[in-house]
Amino acid sequence: MLQTERYSKGDRREEVENGIHYLESPYATGTLVGNAAPALDFLWISGGKEKSLEDFKGKVVVLDFWATKCGPCISAFPHMRELREHYARYPVEIIGVTSIMGYHHDAKTGKFISTEGKPEYEMELMQRFMKDMGMTWRVAFSEQWVMNADYGVQGIPHLAVLDAEGNVRYNGVALAELPQDIDSLLKEAGLPCPGKPIEWNVE
Repeated sequence: MLQTERYSKGDRREEVENGIHYLESPYATGTLVGNAAPALDFLWISGGKEKSLEDFKGKVVVLDFWATKCGPCISAFPHMRELREHYARYPVEIIGVTSIMGYHHDAKTGKFISTEGKPEYEMELMQRFMKDMGMTWRVAFSEQWVMNADYGVQGIPHLAVLDAEGNVRYNGVALAELPQDIDSLLKEAGLPCPGKPIEWNVE
């Protein structure tokens, strides 16, 4: 099919290739949860030099797929901040995963800034964004597109939780369920866990 003239190049070919990738993805084939997390390779990550998910083994990892233009993502920031504070002294990493967009949305002014062809500039703007928005958790630009087919990301925010062995244990998690999922994986791995569950009101 991809060899025909109609699908040999351009947007049509990309659409078909994306469709094939989705159909063959761990999410679509039902092999995501309970198995090793699909690769995420980081072009940049705040607060460190980790290059991939492999560097986080030994910790429970929360992946929050998001983008600067996503209103619901930003609305969840207070809860993510509280979550980060609650687990600050425990082996838990919260990573906001995005990708190079070619633009940056300034949440303060509501303006879009073109970063087309300038990924370094987009990363620079992200650092300013994190400071302005009080983002205390990690943020990473992944080589993989934020609407990640392997994780079944069809809308953002999208949450996934990995255990200390690097396996996906929860996917498409509701924000309200995150604390209990994290605690259960810490206890399962015999890792330190807060004695008192986090209490919050998440709709």
